[in-house]
Formats: sequence, structure tokens, C-alpha cells
Amino acid sequence: MHLLFDIGGTNMRLAAANRTEILQIKKCSTPPNFREAMAVFRQLAEKLIRGQAWDDAAGCTPGPLDAKLTKMVSAPNLPGWNNKPLKKNLEQILKCKVVIMKDVSAAVLGEANFGAGKGKRIVAYFTVSTGVGGARAINGRVDETTAWAEPGYQIIKHDDPYGFIEGLVSGTGLKRRYKKEAVNIKDKRVWAEAARLLAIGVHNTIVHWQPDVVVIG
Repeated sequence: MHLLFDIGGTNMRLAAANRTEILQIKKCSTPPNFREAMAVFRQLAEKLIRGQAWDDAAGCTPGPLDAKLTKMVSAPNLPGWNNKPLKKNLEQILKCKVVIMKDVSAAVLGEANFGAGKGKRIVAYFTVSTGVGGARAINGRVDETTAWAEPGYQIIKHDDPYGFIEGLVSGTGLKRRYKKEAVNIKDKRVWAEAARLLAIGVHNTIVHWQPDVVVIG
């Protein structure tokens, strides 16, 4: 049995899978406290495995990882996780090998090989969620030169302290600007402006990365 996990800035998802399909998924809010999060992760994993043993595990994080891919070092939406031994803790919990990568790297890898970018030489991926990030794949493999790339931090409004893409169109940015959760914003003008600003950022990234296709998720 394989464990797949997605640690997001807002939600955390775990899934049990065999070699061909996902069998079951568990989801919860992501605790900002690292120790609490590891306890919750253990509980969800135990509910999925039901007394059996994991063969291996792989998943992703919402922030850049260290060079050895063992811990987050700069996660703006989960600062309490930074520099904590994530890989070591997960391997102790799961008692198996664990592979971790940045969320956008995992996403572009999937899109380039199985999704909207399949068959394309260069695939760019943008995630627009709690934050904004991006990565590039070339010939079906993650371009490691983009491992620390942060297209969400390109400046669009130079006279605004939060004038970078993430500060303008992410869930966190919209909440800061409009004092409410993004899901509760009903004004179409807000979304039209967010789309315009995001389009500028995507255009800039196309100029720099020269992709055959851009996938937004």
C-alpha cells in the first residue's frame, strides 16, 4: 500500500493507493503548529492503513525545501513548519521510505506526464490557492532550475506593498485586501481585476520560461 499526501497552506490530504488507483482519501485543516500537525498526520494515516504496513510514501509541501528535500525552509503560510525535520518525522510515523517535493513541482510533473501538458516539451504550471506558485517541466521531468522559482512574487504594482501576484490574487492576499475569505467575495469586479492581474503574471512567466502550454490549478 502506498501513501500519497498533499500538505497545503490551508488543508492537508492523505490518500491510500495501490499501483493503479487511489483507494481512499482523508482531509483536514493544516495545523500551523508542527508538532500538532504530525499528531494529526499520524491519526489520518492510521485510519487509512488499518493495521497494515505502508510500502512507501510520497507527497508535497507548500513551501521550498532544503537541498536534501527533508524540510521546508521558507513556507510563508506555515512559518511554524520551517526548518522542522519533516521527512524524519514522517518516516518515523509511517515506518517506510518517504519522498517529499514542493507542491508545484509535483503538480507540473503530473500535468506533464498524465495531464494537460502530456506530449508537450515544455510545461509551465501555476497554482493559485492559499498562495501562488509555479514550476516548469521539460521533456516530462521537473526543471530543477525552477526548484526555488517563485513566480508568485513577481511585482505587478510597484507602489503597493503587497503588489506581487500572491499578494494580489491568492486566497491570503484577497482576505488581507477585502477582509473576508475569498469564497465569500461576490463582487464580480474583484474577480475580474484578479484575473487581469494573474494574466499579467502568467504572461511574464511565458516570456521567461517559453512553455508550449501553461496549466493553472
